[in-house]
Amino acid sequence: LRPRRVVLSPPCTADCPLQNLNQTSVEQQHRYRAKVRQARRIQRGCYLIWQAALKMADCEIDLEQPWNSRSWERSPHMKQMRDQMYEFHIDGCFYGLRFPRSGHLMKKRWRICSTDPVLGERIGKCCSNRVGKLDNHVHAPIIGGQPVAQSTFYPQAMCLSLIHI
Repeated sequence: LRPRRVVLSPPCTADCPLQNLNQTSVEQQHRYRAKVRQARRIQRGCYLIWQAALKMADCEIDLEQPWNSRSWERSPHMKQMRDQMYEFHIDGCFYGLRFPRSGHLMKKRWRICSTDPVLGERIGKCCSNRVGKLDNHVHAPIIGGQPVAQSTFYPQAMCLSLIHI
């Protein structure tokens, strides 16, 4: 059996700007460098899977990371995969991603790169709040422990749209 779709979603903690903002002590910097080394190993593993999947007939490949993850530019493997795929983004608020405490929508943005040229048309949905237009909803800030942890999961509506592709 061969897969029809391969989804690669490496952890983004080492490349998350907010999570690594205050690495001031020697010990924190040492832990951060270790996280980066581990992240690059995982990203290289994703690259090897990507290369193998490219050789399969009728197999689409998707690569997902937060929009602002530094891995898109810092990791040579992520950059190479990104440069050879179609790119679009998804805003979590469009799919109902909410902060449990307040119920406010969270504007978590994911970047998806795919070999499937129509995937972005099917699921690439953006926040309806636009510059120059009246905001129609409030976003909860995604800063600090619980909101960040909550935003690492896809909203149910997003999952349903992904399985119907």
